[in-house]
Amino acid sequence: MKAFLEAPKGGVLYVVGSTKQYPIFAAQRMVLQRILQILDTRSNDTKPVALFMDELKYLLSPAALRAAGTVRDRNCHLIFAHQSIGDLHDAAGLKPEAVIGAVVGNTSLKLVYKLPDTQTAKEVSEAAGIVRTTEISRSVNDQSGETHTERESQERLIPVHVFTNLPKPVPEKKEASVGVLIGDGLPKFISTRWISVSEKDRPQVYQCDDEPEAMNETYTKPQVSSTKKLPDNFDQLFD
Repeated sequence: MKAFLEAPKGGVLYVVGSTKQYPIFAAQRMVLQRILQILDTRSNDTKPVALFMDELKYLLSPAALRAAGTVRDRNCHLIFAHQSIGDLHDAAGLKPEAVIGAVVGNTSLKLVYKLPDTQTAKEVSEAAGIVRTTEISRSVNDQSGETHTERESQERLIPVHVFTNLPKPVPEKKEASVGVLIGDGLPKFISTRWISVSEKDRPQVYQCDDEPEAMNETYTKPQVSSTKKLPDNFDQLFD
């Protein structure tokens, strides 16, 4: 892995994990931690590295959380993907305040797609900013002449209902995803879609012939004696 990350040609390392099988769940965290260790100790950091972490709450660990604040100094770009703010409250073994602070504080750009969770939509709408407006009304009467009143109000640049009603693409119609980009000046709407490639442009996929049993889709519990109890959850793996 170290040779791959330091290779001058570059490439893509795609790790397929699991959100249900605890051994794979633990292994994918260890893989991420190893990558962060390599990035932190490599002697030549002129080559940029981008880490895309999908379903973030299943990848976070205390060590990875600490590294998230420093790995950018090693020419590494972090891309976090999660469903809602609630996901950051659900990272096993971590304090929600620490997770939210590390994730939100270390991401200058935020790309938000349709949010079914109203609470998350409210928080994102607040982060998008507000605009202040002043309303002036004038009235004229015969006795006192002209009078006017001023009222200052503020409203969100992008209301909550916009985030909860962003269009969701239909794959069959090859529609683009529409989201809101926050952090690059004023919030702006953008659309994203896949890039069509030919067969010769597709990446080469290498698969190990001797694939470990734990990496198969179906996981068979090992046979153990009656005196040893299998873990019921992720935290018990480290007890």
